[in-house]
Amino acid sequence: MGSISIEVAASKGWVINQTLSEYIDRQQLEQERWKQTLEAMEPVAQGKIVDVIDDLKYLGKFIEVCHPSATAKIAGEQNLSAKRYI
Repeated sequence: MGSISIEVAASKGWVINQTLSEYIDRQQLEQERWKQTLEAMEPVAQGKIVDVIDDLKYLGKFIEVCHPSATAKIAGEQNLSAKRYI
């Protein structure tokens, strides 16, 4: 710890405080990420799912307006039967 404080021209106390502050910030960020993960998984736990085909049809309508030539590619994906969670 002494060599680090010499390298940055700071006291050992300052280095310790900075280290603890950064650790606490990282822990808070990790807790927030975990909270968001649990919130995102709640619809899955409730069994709320959407058929991917429905998503593609919606996307196809949107792209048809903006990029008509791309619509044919999306419309050709009719063999998809996967589900995604909302």
